[in-house]
Amino acid sequence: MVFGVSSYGSGINRIRRAVAESDGISFAMEELANGFLVSFSKTTQKTTQNMIAESLRENPRLTRTSLAVIHNKSESTIKEHLATLNKAGVIKRVGSDRDGEWVVLDGDV
Repeated sequence: MVFGVSSYGSGINRIRRAVAESDGISFAMEELANGFLVSFSKTTQKTTQNMIAESLRENPRLTRTSLAVIHNKSESTIKEHLATLNKAGVIKRVGSDRDGEWVVLDGDV
């Protein structure tokens, strides 16, 4: 049951599944007096990179796998963003791949 209504049809469930499978799209529904409002938003690469940098600032030992789960992205997408942030001087890796950690520098994303 969505927002107290037993059935809107199968379209809502198809939308929810499609959004869940997408990369960077969020979905929100709000019940109104005479229907409902559906909102979609898409994060940009800069937004994603800012979120990754903030996560690493809070926990510098996060792995690519952890970042992928936290930000609902694939590991390859996280790897690309980390490389971009590293090249831009926003982050750097200190120590080994296994025991190291990320340092967030003062560079702009």
